[in-house]
Amino acid sequence: MPVKPVKKKEKLSKEESLYRSAVSLMEAVDCISRFDRLVSSLNDAAKKFSRLDSYKDSAVLMQKCLKDAQAAADSGAAEVFDTALKKLAEAKSKSDFADIAEDFKLVKKFGYKKEECSKNIQYCQKRIRTLETIAALKRYIIILCILAILITVFINTPLFPFVKKLVFKIYYL
Repeated sequence: MPVKPVKKKEKLSKEESLYRSAVSLMEAVDCISRFDRLVSSLNDAAKKFSRLDSYKDSAVLMQKCLKDAQAAADSGAAEVFDTALKKLAEAKSKSDFADIAEDFKLVKKFGYKKEECSKNIQYCQKRIRTLETIAALKRYIIILCILAILITVFINTPLFPFVKKLVFKIYYL
């Protein structure tokens, strides 16, 4: 069995290593679906390129990353905002309103329609509080109904007169 020769790894300079890292980060954004992560990745790549000063075409790639990040932020925020408005019209549960509020917070963070986002966040929070109040009232009503049923069943059993006499004896001692 022949032995394969071991390839020596080429030793990269610090600049070349950083450059390749930034280029791979810039090219990997095609796999990212969330716009906020896309913007973050492009900004990170731009920061890496900015540390390279004038190494190869790092200045041009830094500008491209910054431009692409801004475009992704603008289009992504508008898309998420429109989607959140559609979901808000159909929302029914507490988790729906919580998810929608998170979407509006994300959009607001990127500076897109801040005032409208704030109003929608407040509306979602109000609906969440209302739904929690309704759920609590339902639980209390269910508990009261169960107690009423138990009391009614107990009153109609043969043990009721015995317990009644026992309670009166204890109470009047």
